[in-house]
Amino acid sequence: MARPGVSQPVLDVYEDFQCSACRTFEQTSGATIQQLADEGKLKVVYYPFTVVGSQPQVASSIRAWAAAKCAPASDWARYHNQLYASQPASTTNGGFTVSLLVHLGQTAGITSPGFTQCVESQQYAVQDAPLSDQIINSGVDSMLTLKLNGQAIDPSLSAAQLRKVILSAASRKTTA
Repeated sequence: MARPGVSQPVLDVYEDFQCSACRTFEQTSGATIQQLADEGKLKVVYYPFTVVGSQPQVASSIRAWAAAKCAPASDWARYHNQLYASQPASTTNGGFTVSLLVHLGQTAGITSPGFTQCVESQQYAVQDAPLSDQIINSGVDSMLTLKLNGQAIDPSLSAAQLRKVILSAASRKTTA
């Protein structure tokens, strides 16, 4: 997520759509991140993945991950936001069901039959495990992980603190 030509600073966000800490982060800081990206002050790269956990939570996470892969790039951020806004409790029977994932896509403005077919088939679900393993093997082993220009930052920073850290990194880029 970035305006054309923005390459620095880069915020890498490693998250799981079924992670309650990730949802809290999105609720408290997601708008700040999107605003900075919209203003051309930040490039955001999301790395959704599934951390090994208990069933049925893992299956729910994989369904959401696969559905997010179906979202067109132009609608991905809205769909991402819908997933967190409607995140089922970990104890909810079924979690992110396929019908819920299709409905959230419609709520985000994704109405193409191709999206619905993609979500219903879960065609990307088989890619989750190898990509999640790759992320975990790279040293990211917890939810939520944030890296600003490759350096880990505290995901519990307030939105104002996060904004300050990001703008400081952006100003170092322009003076370097």
